[in-house]
Amino acid sequence: MGGLSPHLSCLEGGVLMDNQNQVLDGIMKNLIDENSPSEVRTGILRVNRLECPVHGLYSSLVIGYRSEDGREVVIEEDKRCHHCVREEEEKQRQHIAYEQYKEKRITELLADNGVTGIFEGVGYDSFIADPLQEPGKLHVRGMVMAWLSGSFRNIILSGKPGTGKTLLASIAINEASRIMRPAFYTTEQKLYRTFRAVLQYPEKEGQLVKQFAAFDFLAIDELGRSAGTEYEARLLAEIIDDRYKGNKATLFSTNMNHEELTAYLGDNVIRRIAVSGRRAKCDWPPYRGVQG
Repeated sequence: MGGLSPHLSCLEGGVLMDNQNQVLDGIMKNLIDENSPSEVRTGILRVNRLECPVHGLYSSLVIGYRSEDGREVVIEEDKRCHHCVREEEEKQRQHIAYEQYKEKRITELLADNGVTGIFEGVGYDSFIADPLQEPGKLHVRGMVMAWLSGSFRNIILSGKPGTGKTLLASIAINEASRIMRPAFYTTEQKLYRTFRAVLQYPEKEGQLVKQFAAFDFLAIDELGRSAGTEYEARLLAEIIDDRYKGNKATLFSTNMNHEELTAYLGDNVIRRIAVSGRRAKCDWPPYRGVQG
């Protein structure tokens, strides 16, 4: 038999409520011990009064029957406080509902975070490093994890092509999505193409700037591979400035060294990035035969 909490609501305060006879008759009609003689009915032997340290006194039903020689045969007594049971059931219901919401939300964020192709959904386990032969990789991965945890706002991944900077940027954005934070990955060139698509709608440019400035985590990959026009420089500076003012976290990935990146972005933008920023050098050999 299962718990009897649905029947306890009529047994409050040690006094059976008006509908006690109907409840007891229903129990007597439906609870029959198949192992006992057919004339022996299983039902409520007695009602015990117990005390819950949280909710006080409550009633507990003792279910069983009397044998032919008059002995009480107890089948079940649910001693749990039915108020506690209901509260626990409600907690479980809320937990299940939250887990369902969480799973759905993470799926949505991963689908909309800009990471596509072979990097879609990748996690930290995809960035393999030998702790003895490749300590630099582990150090950079640790810096990316620290960036995600909020230890600092900005991080620049710099190094030759093929060292896994795009993989690290994709991992970072995916992991941000998995903790249900709005995050987005883009390359610098894709960023500018997005804005050029709305050039004939000036009001939409401002909306896009706000959109890119609002992500909790933003990764701008392949920095320095664009033409570097005055329009592009203005847009990038505006996004970085708005993210600085909003205390948002930004990851930059580039093949440039510090001097080249400073010349490309300008001193003012570099100073913005340097506030609560770190630079991570991806100076290990490329994964593939790519020369930068």
